Amino acid sequence: MPIELSQQNQATVANSYLLSLIEFCEHIVGPEIYPNLKFLDIDNLKLSAPDRRIDAREYNKTLTTVSKNFDLPTLGLDFGAQIGAAAFNLLGYLTMASDTLGSAAVGLQKYNRLVSNMGQSQISFEDDIGFAEWLVFGEASHFSYHVVDAVLAGWCSFSRRIVEKEIPVIKVELKHQDLGQRQHYQKIFGGDVIFNASRNRIIFERKWFDLPVAQAQQTVYQAVVSQAEYAIAKIDETNEVSEQQIINVIQQCLPTGNFNVNSIAEKFKVSERTFQRKLSQHDLTFRDLLETARSRLAVDLLKRDELPLSTISGLVGFAEQSAFTRAFKRWHGCTPKQFQKST
Repeated sequence: MPIELSQQNQATVANSYLLSLIEFCEHIVGPEIYPNLKFLDIDNLKLSAPDRRIDAREYNKTLTTVSKNFDLPTLGLDFGAQIGAAAFNLLGYLTMASDTLGSAAVGLQKYNRLVSNMGQSQISFEDDIGFAEWLVFGEASHFSYHVVDAVLAGWCSFSRRIVEKEIPVIKVELKHQDLGQRQHYQKIFGGDVIFNASRNRIIFERKWFDLPVAQAQQTVYQAVVSQAEYAIAKIDETNEVSEQQIINVIQQCLPTGNFNVNSIAEKFKVSERTFQRKLSQHDLTFRDLLETARSRLAVDLLKRDELPLSTISGLVGFAEQSAFTRAFKRWHGCTPKQFQKST
């Protein structure tokens, strides 16, 4: 039974983002792409508002269909490399109005759902080195590698555009396999590219975050932030959510460490008390939902067999691997290692 809260967690992208991809495909291939995209109502898309939300599966299918039918193995990479503010719509204008690349990155991290909620950007630092990582869980984790390529290439190209400098990167790590296009990837990213990595991220020098945005406008920035807050609120508006959607939100929050009941309630724009009351009305408890989210994420990560158990235990929200092992045995009747051997 649906739970009346205030968030919809289906993977979606902004209409402007999908339209930019279609226009890019037409530019490099020609109008013959359109017979291949009959699953899209393109006329309706062109008449719709830029911020209209589109099922992300349609975006993914567009990438995979055009790539396969026209032999374009780096379609996502090339799309991201030329992306402009129009594709990002409000988020693009917000980053362009920021005073520095660092503040633009903070805006990207906070408001990236304006473009899509397929994943979450996470920026961190170790001394003078910065890391920009894209974390994806749920249905989007099974999307094509083109989606990841478009995101990371888009970050690089748009950052260089707004500061008007060819910022070098130290390294780019991609989880997908080498496609035999390493030289092209390194040309686009401007640095070394590692395939079959444990995560999708860009590694760079921290000093670049201090670069001023070429056309920074602080008064415009404040106005756009207000619009962004309103737009995020509109994205979050809905009358009801399912139990599965709550579990998906918890899964997305587990790697960040912010997955207590109050943090999750905030994601749904309700108080902790209201959140708990609504769950109780449907004979649900937050503890049970958290256990389910942890269990499902653990199984997903273990099946991929890409990360050490110590890393998986952290991503699932455990400080100690031993605690994760005990919990997993309680959930599934075997240890994580035994589970991996059996799959």
